[in-house]
Amino acid sequence: MKYLRLVPYVHRQQPIVKASFAYDRELIAHIKSQKGVCWSQTLQSWYFLKKDFQLNSLYRALKGKVYF
Repeated sequence: MKYLRLVPYVHRQQPIVKASFAYDRELIAHIKSQKGVCWSQTLQSWYFLKKDFQLNSLYRALKGKVYF
């Protein structure tokens, strides 16, 4: 099973939740399917705006696929 770490961060003066994980095409596809996710070339990471982030929704979508 894969590991996913959610990290609070500030990007362009906005609070975000950064998704940190080792490169995995399947996990990237699951993350990209989530509402409100964005890619940052600067951070080299996927992230959610904190105001739009829904932990329960992400947890349900990835349950059984990753460890949080």
